[in-house]
Amino acid sequence: MTLERYSHSQDRSVIDRLNASYLHWTKIQLKELHKHLHSMKQGDLKLKPNDPGKAKDSRTEILDLVHNVIGLGGSFGYYMITDIADSLNKYIRSVEEFSTIEPQVIAAHLNAMDYIIAGNIEGYGGERGKKIMAQLQGKLPKRPHPLSA
Repeated sequence: MTLERYSHSQDRSVIDRLNASYLHWTKIQLKELHKHLHSMKQGDLKLKPNDPGKAKDSRTEILDLVHNVIGLGGSFGYYMITDIADSLNKYIRSVEEFSTIEPQVIAAHLNAMDYIIAGNIEGYGGERGKKIMAQLQGKLPKRPHPLSA
């Protein structure tokens, strides 16, 4: 079977289904990140067994989730999601002692991504996207922590 056999409408249908899957998947990732945020606010940062014989800390779990969001956002045209997740990744990595992370900074990132997904704001979002990014920038610590290796 060659690609020529697919009509444009079939291609669009496949792309639409993949896009819907991406949005659903991203909502799940964000929900998991919100659970971690809630745990942080409750002071419940500890090692949690994920697989037999292994344990991951909250920081590693959060970074894994954020990394996944970074990876697919651009592929589906949600460039602001990728940029915001990358900003969150850099912020978390810049804080040497995870217990000193500011939950409100994580919340600002998650809320921005929730808003983008709920509003189905693709690309860079035009003027609305600029406002979202400016608001997020205003919530970041004034003195960024040095990035650790």
